Amino acid sequence: MGGTYMHEITINNTALRKGTLSHYRRMIKYAKKQDPNEEPDAKKMLSDIGEDWYAKHCPYCQTYYRIGCPSTCPLCNNRISCCGGLWTKMNQALTWAQWIIHAKEIVKFIKKTK
Repeated sequence: MGGTYMHEITINNTALRKGTLSHYRRMIKYAKKQDPNEEPDAKKMLSDIGEDWYAKHCPYCQTYYRIGCPSTCPLCNNRISCCGGLWTKMNQALTWAQWIIHAKEIVKFIKKTK
């Protein structure tokens, strides 16, 4: 009694990538409808479309936070910041116009990540 059991976790990164890209496309679509000069508002986005740009709504984060992100997440790839630092830039955008630019960069980053 009392052994250590390792459970192998199989992750379908193709499905995660598709889900995350869809998540970003929905957010970008929403952001394009906002005043480009206004400050991005995650709470309003969450209220309006049921998701925002924080980990709770990202398929990659939902999966990898449980098993050791950032060391295991392909989007972090052993870095401190997500998506090569692009997520931080998006999160710190001062306007929706800037937010969209950074969100589109994240989409490109996700597409090239294996």
